[in-house]
Amino acid sequence: LNEDLFDVCVRFGEPPDARIVARKVASNRRLLCASPAYLRERGTPATPAELARHNCIGIRQGSDAYG
Repeated sequence: LNEDLFDVCVRFGEPPDARIVARKVASNRRLLCASPAYLRERGTPATPAELARHNCIGIRQGSDAYG
């Protein structure tokens, strides 16, 4: 926040540094969806790690995967 000159910021996940004072204002739930045709062709992932082998739309922040 200091580098960006913001007094207030809405963030997702853990604060990036101990100098940031954070208060939870809401939950941010995610939902993973796939069509039946995709699952027939590629299989149904059983664990989050298996998603690495699948075509997914991911949320990113800059060049990093988010959360």
